[in-house]
Amino acid sequence: MKRILILGLAIALGACSTAQQQTAQQDAAKAQQIIANGCLIVQPTLESVQVIDPALTPFVVANGAFCAAVSNVNVTSLSTMVGTSIPQAEKLVQSSTLIPADQKPIIIGSLTAFQVALSSALVVFNQAPVTPVAPAPASAASGV
Repeated sequence: MKRILILGLAIALGACSTAQQQTAQQDAAKAQQIIANGCLIVQPTLESVQVIDPALTPFVVANGAFCAAVSNVNVTSLSTMVGTSIPQAEKLVQSSTLIPADQKPIIIGSLTAFQVALSSALVVFNQAPVTPVAPAPASAASGV
């Protein structure tokens, strides 16, 4: 009887683990599709804006590389995005002359929220994100 109970418990635990793995794989596939869809909109828009503001070139190149690699998105690429790409985007927003000063804090706040969300996702997967570069204070972004 004990053996049957232990066997049943082992099967139940194994099924939970398999179900959780399948859910994680499905979530990852869904996230990749969402990112790919976003790249179809964001990258051409960035390229158009880059024509007007060449200061965006490094971010456009980085975003293009990220979009090209979206099918291979993994913990490492997300960690790098959290630690380097998002802070670089914040700096570019701050230095852009095309973005109105009163809109910069909104954009920086959105990027920061995205950075926090990705960092939280990495924590869930027990991965330490690359240490983010601290963005400039909001007062610098608004030109105050």
